[in-house]
Amino acid sequence: MDADLGRVFEAIERGTFGKPEDFAGMVSAVRDHGDYYLVSDDFSSYLEAHALVDEAYRDRDGWVGRCITSVARMGFFSSDRCINEYAEGIWNIEPLRVDRSDGLKRGEL
Repeated sequence: MDADLGRVFEAIERGTFGKPEDFAGMVSAVRDHGDYYLVSDDFSSYLEAHALVDEAYRDRDGWVGRCITSVARMGFFSSDRCINEYAEGIWNIEPLRVDRSDGLKRGEL
């Protein structure tokens, strides 16, 4: 396991981030049960990415420009589009029409 991740787990178990039992399942899944989601494999890359974000944030004008650009380019993102692309291109499934028997129309709660 990554040494930095091991130190994070130790901090969790000392109660640094709250009640250790709240995080016990996550720690155990990585440490004791084979790390199914490969958290430890990507942890050093995760830290490197955060260091880049920290560096970029120190340049306030550049950060503001990046934020504005990010928001301006979000128009393409849509959860419906994303799910449809996954359904078609990755999961190879087709949409299923559901008849609403509760009498609600789309968008109503």
